[in-house]
Amino acid sequence: MQVHLLGLPNYKIGWDTAPNNPFNTKIIYMADMLNRMGHTPICYAVEGSIIPNCEVVPVVSHKTFMKAYRDRDPNGLDSLAESTGVAWDEFAANTPGEIRKRVKEPMREILMNFMGNGMVSTSSAVSDIVLSMDPGIGHGGPIEPYRAYESYAWQNFMYGKIAPAYNHFPNMYERVIPAYFDERDYEFQEEKDDFYLYIGRLIWGKGISVAIEATHALGKKLVIIGGGTLDDIKGSVKCSMDHVQHVGVLGLKHKMRYLSRAKALIYFSLYIEPCGHAPIEAMLCGTPAITTDFGAFAETVKHGVSGYRCRMLNDVYWAAQQVKDLDPHKIREWAVKNFSIDAVAPLYQEFFDDIISYANKETDWYTIDKQHPKNMQQVGRYKA
Repeated sequence: MQVHLLGLPNYKIGWDTAPNNPFNTKIIYMADMLNRMGHTPICYAVEGSIIPNCEVVPVVSHKTFMKAYRDRDPNGLDSLAESTGVAWDEFAANTPGEIRKRVKEPMREILMNFMGNGMVSTSSAVSDIVLSMDPGIGHGGPIEPYRAYESYAWQNFMYGKIAPAYNHFPNMYERVIPAYFDERDYEFQEEKDDFYLYIGRLIWGKGISVAIEATHALGKKLVIIGGGTLDDIKGSVKCSMDHVQHVGVLGLKHKMRYLSRAKALIYFSLYIEPCGHAPIEAMLCGTPAITTDFGAFAETVKHGVSGYRCRMLNDVYWAAQQVKDLDPHKIREWAVKNFSIDAVAPLYQEFFDDIISYANKETDWYTIDKQHPKNMQQVGRYKA
């Protein structure tokens, strides 16, 4: 089956060209997953994008991209939620036609909209020939007819937002399918160095001030990876930042030296995270994660095994001292069992099968198939 991936009009997809964009990671790993499943990924993206083992159809020219983003600071705080501008206009104008040229089996091929609202005009223009889905609903909320949320927390948060009165009756064809990573890209290191780590934008809402203040109280070094400057957050920090080292935005390979060797990642998002990729990446390296105790972290971080979930700054202070007692092998095992590509792929395949047969009126919710037993896939659903 062909699967059509809507790329990024505002970034060239590639490990080296968009390291600070989480959608970049999702698209590259989705193409990998689809290949492993025996499907054919096709991505519509900016000219010059590089996705291994995936046809990349240039729908935004290099000229237009440079016109829009020539002056972008690679270490800046560019909005990941941007959805307008000349590159977006060119994407919307060119992509539907390119999809139509390539569809072989109308209504039996999937279109994945990673960016939500900004791409709904593109997906709507081809809704007669492909089945559009949200692969991992995040901040923008549900957009497409078929929906996969990145966590149960975010699914229920969205249900609460759209409930017309006191309750909501969900579409049974929606799913929770967690984030996915190739564990081979994440270096396991049993022995840790004497520093803590923060990865993310340098903004108050990501909890960077918590990481800074906790490590200041501990008298330990904090390494920060991410877009922005320390000046962006100094107003929210009450302590000295002499112990902080900001190394800017790093690509996947370069950040391994920090992810694999940190005593812990402190990722204390103050808002409800739909997923939060950095703690999963840390755990894949055998590095514990210290997070808040709500949102997706209640599912992704196994308290007392792969890290600690906290509420107060005092909790973070003590958790940071106790992470030395956690087993790096068990931390990585938890992450691989639940967030590796091989763990998550069966959940996507199940989703594909259900929505294709439903859309083509071959089955409905009441259909019982006695000829093909289901294994009730357990990995990828937060199993120990």
